[in-house]
Amino acid sequence: MGSSWLRNNAHTILMFLFVLSFWHFAVVIFEVKEYILPTPLAAIKTLFEPKYRWSFNFLATFYEVVGGFILSGVVGIILGIVIIWSEWFKKPSSLSWSS
Repeated sequence: MGSSWLRNNAHTILMFLFVLSFWHFAVVIFEVKEYILPTPLAAIKTLFEPKYRWSFNFLATFYEVVGGFILSGVVGIILGIVIIWSEWFKKPSSLSWSS
């Protein structure tokens, strides 16, 4: 059972390890500041610090995701209405896909 699971998921595991390694070495080689992009190990260590503010960080991320989703929906609906009601879009264009 364990051997077949490992064989079936080897590509996924190797890709995950490759991405983590690439992330780590890119940050180290290009000397990216830790507050911009920490190494994977630094990110994992931070998660287990006793003073880590889980609820604050979760809510901040949640509000950003929900806000972005709502904003994109509103902008999409407004653009759709503008495109449908616009006379400019109803005129035949001189640029046509068919010649």
